[in-house]
Amino acid sequence: MAAPNDVPVETVSNILGDAEAVVKTHYARVIEEKTARDMAKFAERMRKKKQVNNKRPP
Repeated sequence: MAAPNDVPVETVSNILGDAEAVVKTHYARVIEEKTARDMAKFAERMRKKKQVNNKRPP
């Protein structure tokens, strides 16, 4: 719940303290998924920016 809501992994780790490795592994997986979504959004923005730049007259 925390990672998808932009809570840094360091904060989650501090909150969890000595939590079981399974819990930390879950958060790591969620963070990887969020990173993939963020990068996909970034790539889409860059693609759109490139299209706009290509439409400008030289």
